[in-house]
Amino acid sequence: MNEQPQFDNYLNGLKQAALEQGRGKLRALALTYQSSLQCFPALQQEIDGLLQTEETLDYEELLKRVEPALKQATDWLFDVDRLPNEIADDAEFSQYLNKMIATLTLANMGKSIQHFHGFQVDVKTKQETLRREQIEAQRRAEEAERLRIEQELKMQAEQEANRLAEIKRQEEEAKRLQAERAAQINAEEDTKWKAEKEKAEQIKAEQEAKLKAEKEAKRLAELEQDAEYQFALGLRYTTGDGVDKDREKATYWLEKAAEQGKDSHQFELGILYFEGNCFQRDHKKAEYWLEKAATQGNPEHQFIYGLGYINSDNPKALYWLEKSANQGHLE
Repeated sequence: MNEQPQFDNYLNGLKQAALEQGRGKLRALALTYQSSLQCFPALQQEIDGLLQTEETLDYEELLKRVEPALKQATDWLFDVDRLPNEIADDAEFSQYLNKMIATLTLANMGKSIQHFHGFQVDVKTKQETLRREQIEAQRRAEEAERLRIEQELKMQAEQEANRLAEIKRQEEEAKRLQAERAAQINAEEDTKWKAEKEKAEQIKAEQEAKLKAEKEAKRLAELEQDAEYQFALGLRYTTGDGVDKDREKATYWLEKAAEQGKDSHQFELGILYFEGNCFQRDHKKAEYWLEKAATQGNPEHQFIYGLGYINSDNPKALYWLEKSANQGHLE
């Protein structure tokens, strides 16, 4: 009479052992994919729930479903790590990816990963379209700039032709006046007149040479938009090298070059304003250009700019001297 309860207990023991064995296999599988599961909070919670449940589960069937799903999730993580930066850095894509990782479960995994690949293609297509639009916009801007330059060159050519025509007219007028004067003067004044003519022609030749040098330097500076040409032209106006000294033009070209951002131009212009050797000293402008140069990171510029405040209470002295020293400038 006691055999049936004993047999039932034996069967229950076998079932319990099988359940523990299946739960152990699931636990071992979860440990194998632990690094992947840590990335998926919902999936981790789902697996933990299966391990902790008191319900009788068919672990053999469950393992057949869980193991490929975990492998698929791990492979998908590997694919995500290899995404191009332009896709991974897209704000909309990143938001979608974070949401998918947070909500991925065994039930929605296949559909979610399939939808992810489609969304990835959409983002790539959108970025390629945007890139093509940017390239086209740049091409149009370059074409517009080319047409503008051609128009400017055409206008300059017309102006030069008009200038040459005016010079020719003036020369012809001068020749006519000279002929009339030559007929009126007597022999005693002939030598004096020739000397004056030679002097006038020499002055005219010198002026034309200066004008030509000035126009050539100005044309190179304006058409090429080259800060080096502009700065060199400004220095020539300060010294009268090939052109007449002109403080206003010197200031214009030196500041135009410095405004293009080269720290050496900004620094040298600041020194010129500070020393006042070439034009009127201006400490405010000197401070402005020296600070512009220092902010670009040259330790020597930072050191000299900070040194200018060393005898004052201005905190800029310590600030710029420390920045210079941090870059190895120990003078």
